Amino acid sequence: MGRNASPPTGEQGLLIGLRDFFMAENEDQLRLAYVAATGALAPGAIPAPEAANVDWEETLFGFNRLFVGPMALQAPPYSSVWLSPEPYLMGKSALDARHVYHMLGLESPAPGALPDDHLGLELDALAAMEESLGREDRQELRELRRYFLERHVLKWAPRFCARILELESAPPAVAAMAAALAAWLEDARLDLSHGGKSGRPAAHSFTTSETMEVRS
Repeated sequence: MGRNASPPTGEQGLLIGLRDFFMAENEDQLRLAYVAATGALAPGAIPAPEAANVDWEETLFGFNRLFVGPMALQAPPYSSVWLSPEPYLMGKSALDARHVYHMLGLESPAPGALPDDHLGLELDALAAMEESLGREDRQELRELRRYFLERHVLKWAPRFCARILELESAPPAVAAMAAALAAWLEDARLDLSHGGKSGRPAAHSFTTSETMEVRS
């Protein structure tokens, strides 16, 4: 939903790498996003195959089976499916996510075509907040981030990751990205449960982050 002036690193880099991975449409996009996400992790943080050793054609096939279709999705990347009493797209959780995007001045790159509660868009919003908080520590943005994590993302994304990790058919690169996201979410949850004022997870699993330019 936005662009950065220079390649991000650290927590923001991980979030953007994960965003691009889960929104990828072809093998090259998967590979580049995977390299970016794993590059933002501390060495050994999660088991992850080297990009050069990944069969990206097979990974794309498995990725589509999990998240895209045309058959029934094994792990739908939409919060409405996980949070609504009856699993369907564009439910109340999608409207809640859209409201957060608007508060951040963000909008979907494909309105009407890509549901607002797609995981990639939610990760983009979190990355935008990470970037802004790195530049200026604003109370209202800290509270918005806390709200978005506690009331929305943490209510469904950990289950989404767990679903992927329990599937033996999940490609290794996809499983690695699910594990990386699960670790980030757990850090965020622990920080919030311990009364962290910012709602921002500890950076022990990530490489050092640089200050990014504000999104346009």
